[in-house]
Amino acid sequence: MEQPNARGRQNTPQIGACIDRLTAIMREPGRKKGAVIKLYLSNFKSYNDSFGYAFGGMLIGEITSYLESIDGVDTYHIRGVEYILIAEIASKQSISGIADAILQRFEDTWQIDNIICACSVNAGIVYLPGAAETPNEVLEQLGTAINESAQMGANILVEYNDELVAKYQRSNVIAQHIHRAIAEDAIDMQYRPVYQVSAKRFSRIDCSAQLFCEGLGLVKELEFMAVAERSGQINAVSGYIVRKAIGLIKVLIDKGISFETVSVKISPIQLLQERFVGDLTEMITQAGIPASRLAFEVEENTANSTFSKVYMCVTELSDMGIEIILSDFGTGSLGIYNILSMSVDVVKIKRQLIWQMDNTPNGASLVEGLIHLARNFGLKLIAEGVETEEQVKLLADYGCEYQQGYYHSDFLAVNDLIELLQKEESI
Repeated sequence: MEQPNARGRQNTPQIGACIDRLTAIMREPGRKKGAVIKLYLSNFKSYNDSFGYAFGGMLIGEITSYLESIDGVDTYHIRGVEYILIAEIASKQSISGIADAILQRFEDTWQIDNIICACSVNAGIVYLPGAAETPNEVLEQLGTAINESAQMGANILVEYNDELVAKYQRSNVIAQHIHRAIAEDAIDMQYRPVYQVSAKRFSRIDCSAQLFCEGLGLVKELEFMAVAERSGQINAVSGYIVRKAIGLIKVLIDKGISFETVSVKISPIQLLQERFVGDLTEMITQAGIPASRLAFEVEENTANSTFSKVYMCVTELSDMGIEIILSDFGTGSLGIYNILSMSVDVVKIKRQLIWQMDNTPNGASLVEGLIHLARNFGLKLIAEGVETEEQVKLLADYGCEYQQGYYHSDFLAVNDLIELLQKEESI
């Protein structure tokens, strides 16, 4: 077992020894079957920061001791919170059993000096022999698998295989197209109006974006925004969409079209940028529009993951007069206290809950309860995914003022949106 130094860190990382062992295995005649597993302690830093380096060192020591005790596996603590495990075992079933046991151990807790903690991992596996020709290629493949594991959650093992390769090749193509589309002003903006029941007209507009990639076709917003986050382009993409929304607001005002807000989905990553509020203020000032006509939509679960920092930025935006919309109301984990303290103006009921009004016995009661809860706290509420006349009637009876979905309107190009709103103005 490795010994922690005075600051709780482990001694010399074993990456060199690990590479030497992989080199020897991969040069052996006949290329023995086996597997290489990488573990990344995903939440170790929070414990290290909270309880100190000495605690962190002891936790690392316990984890290292456990991994080194596994039969048939050579364990290398390659750096900080990363381990490589090499299993020279021919049976894929046996390797799978070892991996399952490791993940199960990390589902359990660790006790260090009477402190109980749950240290979770991201895990990737590469089977040998495989496509990799060198140890460095094995490590690159493991890195790809670890990244995918991190996207999926804690204590999940991801195998590097053809399916994962295809997914990351697709992601790389999309990332390249994002950069080009921003430079060429070629991101396809779509707009979906929100129907206001009492006014009997569309009064709000949601912005959406999609991307055409040669060889892939049309990539919807959910996928290409996720790629933008992973590739470090989310700030550029979000800035592009915000500028388009501000431009639309100015056009609508200049044409004398009545509306409440134009909203943009915003990533917490964007909210955490130091210059975000300053850059946004400059864009609004240059366009000469009221900040109150712009709305930002934040998903409840993503806001919860970085609540304190998101809270500060949202407060600044609210002070500017920008409307704050919280989506996925009723399905997230933020909690009503945090929702009320975060200057939220509008909440959205997720489309899956609206669909349950027709399909489950308690679906309508749940939606009715959420609507009354929002109204009692003075929040406006939008129901997403409205598709049937029965849903429209029930929501209106429950007091839902705003509705959005195929029953009312599909996504529209900007010219079609303006034409629709102008027709309503003339009625």
